[in-house]
Amino acid sequence: IGHADLPERGAALAEALTHVHPEVVKRAMTELARGAEVTSFVRIASCLDHSSWEVRRLASELLAHIHDSKVVELLRVRLETEKEPIVREALNAALSLPPPSNFEGK
Repeated sequence: IGHADLPERGAALAEALTHVHPEVVKRAMTELARGAEVTSFVRIASCLDHSSWEVRRLASELLAHIHDSKVVELLRVRLETEKEPIVREALNAALSLPPPSNFEGK
C-alpha cells in the first residue's frame, strides 16, 4: 500500500505506525517521508517516542531534513530524555545539520 496512489494510503500508513513490528513502522515512516506533507512529518515525529530504538533512530534521521523550528525543538526535547546511545547519536547528527541556504526559519 506504500506505493499505491489510493485515498486510503495516508490512513493505512498512519495505522502502520502503530504496528507491533518495528520493521513495519520503519517502512511506513519511509513511505510517509516521501510524501513531504506536513501531516506526514507530524506522524513521523510521533515515532520519536516509540519503544523500539530502531524506530526512534530512523524518525530522527528522517526529521533531520525538515528545517522547521518546531521539528528542531522536538529533536532537542527528545535528546534530553533519550537513553539509547545510537539514537542520541542520530539526534545529535540531526541537530547539527545546517539548514539550506534558502531556509527562512519558520
